[in-house]
Amino acid sequence: RRGLPLLGETLEFAQNPFGFIEKRIAVHGRVFRTHLLGRPTVVIAGPDATADFIDSDLVMRAGSMPANIEALFAGKSLPLLDGDQHRARKSLVLQGFSRAALTAYLPLLQTIVDSAFAGWAAAGEIRWLDEMKRLAIEVICTTVIGMKPGDEMDRLRSDYGTLTDAFAALPIGLPGTRYRKALRARDRILAVLARVVEERRASPVDDGLSRMLQASTADGVTLS
Repeated sequence: RRGLPLLGETLEFAQNPFGFIEKRIAVHGRVFRTHLLGRPTVVIAGPDATADFIDSDLVMRAGSMPANIEALFAGKSLPLLDGDQHRARKSLVLQGFSRAALTAYLPLLQTIVDSAFAGWAAAGEIRWLDEMKRLAIEVICTTVIGMKPGDEMDRLRSDYGTLTDAFAALPIGLPGTRYRKALRARDRILAVLARVVEERRASPVDDGLSRMLQASTADGVTLS
């Protein structure tokens, strides 16, 4: 369905993105066409359908996401690359998640999870989703980025919340809008990550980022 001229079905999508998708899956199945944010759009849902999306013989990822979503991803990130460039980047990133890497992370991960469960038990009543988000970000920041819990991690967690909140927002960059707030949060996140990258290049440690930065492909490609 194309919806309204120019707007398409954007307004209904923005009001309730998940409800919008569920209603159309019920009618059209796991792959359907619509018109969102001024462009024809295909929505792919479910493990069987999305498995096709990662098959480079079937789908070209470049240009597959709306421009506002690509901006929130900070440009040409791994899900938006194709061919040799995708394979090279993926092989470098996976060095942070090899068997040896995961084995090295396990003691720290166990400590973080034990501490989280102890805190939840002592609290008596918790907001489960909020706490699971907090745990996930802490695990990623400590094992992959090598960041210590504290004020900076709390700010990073808050900025990620602001960023993800705008994925279903209208791409209006005016001051005060969710999208504008998300772009500013993205820039703060990138500033933190850029600083940490320079620190790991100068002095590698046993975290995922250091492993990625020290990796190279058979052709000598490294992460820029």
